[in-house]
Amino acid sequence: MQVVPVPTRKPCIRKKRRSVYASDEQTKLRLICETVDELSRDGQPVLVGSRSVGKSEVLARMLDQMGIDYTLLNARNEAHEAAIVDQTRRRRRGTRWFACRADGA
Repeated sequence: MQVVPVPTRKPCIRKKRRSVYASDEQTKLRLICETVDELSRDGQPVLVGSRSVGKSEVLARMLDQMGIDYTLLNARNEAHEAAIVDQTRRRRRGTRWFACRADGA
């Protein structure tokens, strides 16, 4: 089968960021919060996924301490969270923060 490359309509504006490795869990969470803070200053929406509700709540507390606005979605209150997602979609809000479960459980 012949493959025909199709160019994109617009050039990619995504910036490639270097990989960062943390020596422990606390350092990793701090680096995540610092990255979210940095990106939020540019008005960029950020989605942060975690494997557990507990870890998303720890991250939420750290974001609180840094004074970063976010919305926590972690399967604790599905109806409320569905309304938040719907509101975000309808308003086309620019910046929203989500900390959620990545494993679908």
